[in-house]
Amino acid sequence: MEMNTGGMRQRSSREQTRGEEETQLLNGEDEHLENVIAHSQWKRHLEVMKVNVLEQVHNQLSDLLDKTLEEAAHSIPWHLRVAPAKKQSREKDQLLKKKVFVPQQSLYDTLMEVEDFCPIRHIFVAMLCIFVLKQIIGDSIDEGRYDPEERAGGGGRAIL
Repeated sequence: MEMNTGGMRQRSSREQTRGEEETQLLNGEDEHLENVIAHSQWKRHLEVMKVNVLEQVHNQLSDLLDKTLEEAAHSIPWHLRVAPAKKQSREKDQLLKKKVFVPQQSLYDTLMEVEDFCPIRHIFVAMLCIFVLKQIIGDSIDEGRYDPEERAGGGGRAIL
C-alpha cells in the first residue's frame, strides 16, 4: 500500500500542477479577452469620434461656403446679376411700359478710380501730343510750311 500512497501523491501533485496550469491559462485567456473587449470598445469610441468630427467639419465648411457665396452675390454689380426667367420677363415688360433712367458709372469713370490708370492716360496723351508735334515740325522743315489739308488727302500733289 505504500506504493499506492506514493502513486496517489504523484497523481494528486500532477493534478494540482495541471489545475494550476489550467488556472494560469484561464487567467491568460481572461486577460486576452479583456484586451480584445477594451480594443473593440476603443474602436467603437474612435468611430463615434470620427463621425462627430466629420459632421463638425461638414457643418463648418457648409457655413463657410454659404458665407462666401453670399458675399460673392453681394459683390456682383447689379447690372450683371441674373434674375429667374419669369422675373426677367416681368421686368422686361415693366421696362417696356415705363422706362426708368438709372444712373451708373461709365467704363471711363470706373477706370479713373483705379490709381494706376491716370498715369497711363497721361502717357497716351503725351504720346499723342508728341506725334502731332512731330508731324507739324517734320512738315515745316521739309516743305517750309504746314498744310493740314494735304495730310488729310484733300488737294495735295502726288509724290513721285
